[in-house]
Amino acid sequence: MKRRCVLLPVALILIAGACVLKDKDGAVLPGIRNVEYQDSGDRFQYKVSIPQFENITSDDVSNLNVALQENARIVIDNVTADEGDDDEDDTLQRDAMISYDIKDNNFDILSIVLDTYLYQGDGNPIGYIESYNLSKKSLKLLEFDDIFIPEAEAYFEKYIKKSAAQYPQTRVIVKGYQDDRKGQELPFSQVDFKVKSAVLYFEGNDVVFVYPSYEIVGDAYKMIVFRIGRSEISSYIRGY
Repeated sequence: MKRRCVLLPVALILIAGACVLKDKDGAVLPGIRNVEYQDSGDRFQYKVSIPQFENITSDDVSNLNVALQENARIVIDNVTADEGDDDEDDTLQRDAMISYDIKDNNFDILSIVLDTYLYQGDGNPIGYIESYNLSKKSLKLLEFDDIFIPEAEAYFEKYIKKSAAQYPQTRVIVKGYQDDRKGQELPFSQVDFKVKSAVLYFEGNDVVFVYPSYEIVGDAYKMIVFRIGRSEISSYIRGY
C-alpha cells in the first residue's frame, strides 16, 4: 500500500535529558555518548544535551563533534552573558534548552535531530530544529544531493504542492521562500516549498521535510512537516 504525504503542524519538543541511543532493534548504538550541561543563576537557566561520537576516525564525525560543541557554547553564552543591566527590579530570566533525538529508520542513515529553545529576556522566544544525516556505512555527513538523484528535487516539490492543495482554506505568512511575496499572507496551496530549504531527516520508512516556523507561519512554536513514504521515492534514492 502506498503511503500518502502527511501534513502535520507540530509543537517543538522543549525537553532535554539523558538519552539512551538505540537502533531500530533496541540495541544501544556504539560510539555515541550524551553530553549534558545544566546550570542556573539569578537571571538565567539552561539545560543543554548534545550527542558526541567517540572512537570514530572520520573527518565528518570529528567536525560534527566540534560543531555541536560550538553550537552549545554559543547558546549557553547567549543566556549567561552579563549585559551590564543593574536594574534590581528587572525580573526577566534568560532561558535555553537543547535536546536531541536519534531517529530510527530503514534508510541505513543515522539521523540526528536537535531541538533548540532560546529566550534572552526580551522579545519573543526562539525555537528551531536542525538535522544531521550520516551514512552508517561510510560515516559521511550527507546532504540532499548525496542521498537523492537530481530529479528528486522537482519530484518532491511537486508531491508536496499536491499535498498542500488538500488544505484550500489554510492561509500562512510566507517570509523567506518567495522573494516577490515576502511577508505576505498566502493560501497554503500557493506556497513554494523548496525541499533544499527544509530540515531533512529520516524516520521509519519516511523521508521528513520540516519547514522553519519563522519562515512560513510566523509562529515561534509550530512548524510545517511533510512526510513521504519510501515506496513513493525508492527510485530517487542514491546508494550513498
